[in-house]
Amino acid sequence: MHFLPLDICIMPMLTVRNISEEVHRALRLRAVQHGRSTEAEVRAILEEAVKPDGRVKLGSLLAQIGRQAKITDKEAALFTNGTRLPPRHRGLNDSAGHKRHLRAAAPDAGRRRH
Repeated sequence: MHFLPLDICIMPMLTVRNISEEVHRALRLRAVQHGRSTEAEVRAILEEAVKPDGRVKLGSLLAQIGRQAKITDKEAALFTNGTRLPPRHRGLNDSAGHKRHLRAAAPDAGRRRH
């Protein structure tokens, strides 16, 4: 019995028969224009054909959210590097930021009246 290593991924194969010479020639030409093999070009065509319309990839969506939130490159790097935000960026999620927010919103809040 022969076992494959666990890190080998077996991809499905597809054989398309009875393609006219004209279609095959057009596929080869299109592949050359895109700098791909004929097989890679067919894969690209199939992927594009079956992909749902309007599908947004996660990376594109996150980039769009970042642009709308006007996050700078420096701030975005903090997320990828796992660094904590400087105090001016901390909000209501940490107790010190919450207390600062309350003092700023109502300067007399928390003071005892005599």
